[in-house]
Amino acid sequence: MNKFWTKKKVLLVSTLGLILILGIGLFDANYPERCRYITKTGPIIGHAVRYCENLALSLSPFLSIFLFSLITYKMRDAAFTEWMNFTRWWVPLTIVLTLIMPSDNGSFFPADKGHVALIMTALYTFLSLVVVWSVWTRKEKK
Repeated sequence: MNKFWTKKKVLLVSTLGLILILGIGLFDANYPERCRYITKTGPIIGHAVRYCENLALSLSPFLSIFLFSLITYKMRDAAFTEWMNFTRWWVPLTIVLTLIMPSDNGSFFPADKGHVALIMTALYTFLSLVVVWSVWTRKEKK
């Protein structure tokens, strides 16, 4: 599995993820009625479920993946490998947490999809910086 995710593949997939996020945003802006479903039954009648927004939020880690794939592209393979090992478990965790959170802040737990996506992506960015910096300084000392 380590050899499957090469630098070029990660850069390509993250670029496609960015294009997908932009495409969803443009589609939602131009055809808002196609991205929303108004519930007619259930506890909240008339509540709009924003499918396009939820999908775009769950794909938000691709912004940071693209940034760090550019940063690690010219670095040694050790930095990329360590960062990719971290990314391999963090990004699915972020996507799952974003998808299972409620769309609005009307529940007991004071968080919604937007807050979770923002916090998890910010943590991912900070921790990725720590991983890349630690590998880079470790290699420079040797």
